[in-house]
Amino acid sequence: LEELRRKPFPPAEVVDAVEALRSNGYLNQARDLTLVIKAYASKCLWEQSLSMLAEAESLSIETNVIVCNSAISACEKAGEWEHALQILLDMRGCTQQADTISFNSAIGAVQRGGRWELAVSLLQET
Repeated sequence: LEELRRKPFPPAEVVDAVEALRSNGYLNQARDLTLVIKAYASKCLWEQSLSMLAEAESLSIETNVIVCNSAISACEKAGEWEHALQILLDMRGCTQQADTISFNSAIGAVQRGGRWELAVSLLQET
């Protein structure tokens, strides 16, 4: 999994590799999800990152702040500030608590989206 992020695989190969791992039952821990989401993020595959985060529930995998932060980071890299903020808001309603990394990534996402007023608002919350 770590190699999917580090090596220069084309995005389509990363998606295929993750699908093969998933179909063979290898993606069943929060650590696995984190590595997959980071691999997707490194290839600008933010939609797949969000899909993997959503799939965690159906796989009965309890997400943690690291998994959520990885998904927020994927959205940040793609400039998908709305999705980054939604994950941050979802974290407030769950057991995992947003941390400095959560807020920094969300702030970066809204800055990329040109929403400086939201960035200031998030800074005031940290």
